[in-house]
Amino acid sequence: VYLDCAKSFPLPSESFDHIFAEHMIEHMELPTIETFLQECHRILKPGGAIRLVTPNLDAFINMLNHPQSEQSQKYIEWHKSRNPYTFPSNPVLAFNSIFYEHGHKFIMNESFMAELLTRAGFVDIRTYAVGKSRLKSLCGIDKHGSIIGEEINQIESLAMEATKQ
Repeated sequence: VYLDCAKSFPLPSESFDHIFAEHMIEHMELPTIETFLQECHRILKPGGAIRLVTPNLDAFINMLNHPQSEQSQKYIEWHKSRNPYTFPSNPVLAFNSIFYEHGHKFIMNESFMAELLTRAGFVDIRTYAVGKSRLKSLCGIDKHGSIIGEEINQIESLAMEATKQ
């Protein structure tokens, strides 16, 4: 099923147990993200959960602030290996790529995503490691790591879940 996330979903209210979106919301502008989350809340059954995985702004800020850390160095080298820049490996290049490459429009951190989820009506908002969840049906469903590598995915991704009351 293909949906326009900027519009009302042609789906009945309270009809889904779970919603999963991985490395998708960063491709939307903020008003569209809000519309998407409101629609997700509408179509979830009471007690249903949403799982969102997206680049984590705080991970990139940390990389800029601590470029010599092992984690930062792994990500910076990985980024350099995927880009034809003649510049030496640099955290500024990796930081900018998360904003200006890949069609990204809005990168957020944990506190901002929690605020968006709360505004959409969600409760019990929690952050998890990539691939982990309190719900068996949401464990291990993240697949972005199969594209960029699991270690890099763990470094760059923010995974959050919330519940419809």
